[in-house]
Amino acid sequence: MKLSKVFDECIASFAKPRETAKRLAKAEFADGVKAVILGSLVAAAILALLSLTVISFFSSAILGMPLIGAGANQFLLMFGGLAALGLFIVMPVMTIILWVIYTLIVWVVAKILGGKGEYSTFAAAWAFPTAVLIALSWVPVVNLILLIYAIYLLYVFLQPTMKMDSDKAALTVILTIIVWIVLAVITGSGFVIGAMP
Repeated sequence: MKLSKVFDECIASFAKPRETAKRLAKAEFADGVKAVILGSLVAAAILALLSLTVISFFSSAILGMPLIGAGANQFLLMFGGLAALGLFIVMPVMTIILWVIYTLIVWVVAKILGGKGEYSTFAAAWAFPTAVLIALSWVPVVNLILLIYAIYLLYVFLQPTMKMDSDKAALTVILTIIVWIVLAVITGSGFVIGAMP
């Protein structure tokens, strides 16, 4: 699938999930990887821009301090540039790892409840709305609304990709959330909760 088509399917999966979920049940795993990388690069670009803006503000403030001097300013700008560049490497890698783990958990729960779909089919289709969720996850308040919408999207995408009825899909979503919370408690990590798309 071409990158422009991946982008279009990401938007469609978010705007018209029922229609798109059926169509994406035939997507290939590689297309899902492209979608997740695309979403993470959008978020990385925005976060890099925001961090560079903040660093440049502090950099200009430091220039006005005679005792600190230009050396600290150059260090701050270099550090900010490297941090922004690092986002473009770390974010896609971490996002793919978390997507694989999360979809595996959902898939296992769905299989236990009688789902008949393959992991690669579910993961590929679910990657498209996940990409949009990732791309918009940096927006405060909106990310909380998106979390609720993500629950609905997961419910919708489980049905055609795992060949489940609506009741089993709803139960899968509920059990997946419980599993994710238990993992957070066991690991003592809020990161686990924050990583849930």
